Amino acid sequence: MSIDQPHADVRTTEDGTVVRYLADGPETIRQSDQQIPELNVTQEMLLDSGDDPQSWLMYGGGYRQQRFTSADVITPENVSELSLEYTIKTDEKGKLEGTPIVVPSDPPIMYQTNGPDVVRAVNARSGEVLWVYRFAPDQQGPDEKPPLTCCGVNNRGAAVLGDTLYMTTLTADVVAINRYTGEQKWLYNSAPTGQGYSATWAPVVYNGSILNGSAGGEYGVQGFIESIDAETGEREWRTSMLPKEQWVGDAWKNGAATNWMTITVDPDTDTLYANVGNPVPT
Repeated sequence: MSIDQPHADVRTTEDGTVVRYLADGPETIRQSDQQIPELNVTQEMLLDSGDDPQSWLMYGGGYRQQRFTSADVITPENVSELSLEYTIKTDEKGKLEGTPIVVPSDPPIMYQTNGPDVVRAVNARSGEVLWVYRFAPDQQGPDEKPPLTCCGVNNRGAAVLGDTLYMTTLTADVVAINRYTGEQKWLYNSAPTGQGYSATWAPVVYNGSILNGSAGGEYGVQGFIESIDAETGEREWRTSMLPKEQWVGDAWKNGAATNWMTITVDPDTDTLYANVGNPVPT
């Protein structure tokens, strides 16, 4: 499929936004012969992200997601001199709600995401797009229920470790992508789309694990937080936000309480913090 052809059809209905994929499986489209410099993104680099002015390796800069940088290039004295360097055309129907991540190679490589389920590698100095990855399920048919989201299609960003990018999809999947080539390495399905689950947040990688959440609170799903092995894509653990013994009657089955935004981590105590959303409407 050409980059000029849409890979998904997005429509607004009374129930929410429906996405129907037009491609048969994921695709990677190379747009440049430029090679991405090799640089192994380590756990140590992730711990320093946000404090290192040369990189931005996760959604909020660092594990505390505070969006603060120690860079001092822009000052009160020169901020008025900022000007547009380049623009990148996305050619997609989704929203732009994401924060790009930047790997500090030479040249630095920026990974930018947007809905529906697209990530592109960009030379951060020149703005040249090197490759575009567009997700679509391998199996589609009349019996497959398409993703349904409450609030449009977007993607808030990717995570990175080693040579791999990680991105959530509207089908409630997590995909691992070779960050040099844009080719998919594996796919993990966290929950059935047909029950109302979806995903738009940027995942977090910590100590070799992907920290993932859940979305679909408007459609009566069961909220959870889980950990996935970053190398294999296998689930390590899952914690329900609706403990059966703490909820009245059968409310735990569809009480929602989804964690639809990026998790924060305190590396000093190995503690993760996650906010949960609304209960399901009645």
